[in-house]
Amino acid sequence: LACCVPAAFDPPPVSLRLRQAWVEMERSNYQAAAVALESILQENPDSLESWQLLLESLWNLERYQDLVDRARREPEAGDRPASA
Repeated sequence: LACCVPAAFDPPPVSLRLRQAWVEMERSNYQAAAVALESILQENPDSLESWQLLLESLWNLERYQDLVDRARREPEAGDRPASA
């Protein structure tokens, strides 16, 4: 996982952090993946891949209510695109 957090980047780019979360999931370390994905989504709430991995992590952790809450989450009014 060290290659996902190179010293040259502070902080590492989202793409590498996303890969790190994916590796954690492959290792069945769903809690670490969920924490990393929550952090990524704070910065990039429109990252579809991050949402998919987070929901999968929550499913594997049997955190079903969190899964439902996140799946139903609506963007804040400021996050919505302006009507044309």
